[in-house]
Amino acid sequence: MIQGISASWTKQRLLKYLTEFMQCENSVIAEGVEYREDLLAIRECGVRLSQGYYWSPPVTGDDHMLLTVEIEKQREALIQLVEKKGGILTDDDVVTKSQELDLLLTQHCRFHHPW
Repeated sequence: MIQGISASWTKQRLLKYLTEFMQCENSVIAEGVEYREDLLAIRECGVRLSQGYYWSPPVTGDDHMLLTVEIEKQREALIQLVEKKGGILTDDDVVTKSQELDLLLTQHCRFHHPW
């Protein structure tokens, strides 16, 4: 039902009706959100939680553990780089390394939060 909901007024109306009827907008998790437009559409219908490829492809426990280990390695590397650059956080290398770590952290957050 969720896939393509942004382009279907009928699907949006049905989801809104079901959410209102059940009086449980924070208990409904929309599965199958693949595009930002669908995410915005389900939010308009009162659904606040979702999961699907928009957030992350399926992830195994091993993949999650590898990501966690990689985040820690990148964090340590960033700390060392900042020390090497004399604590200058605006150094181009520091900014680039920080952005790389931000991307990993975003992936990690998407695994844990089905917004």
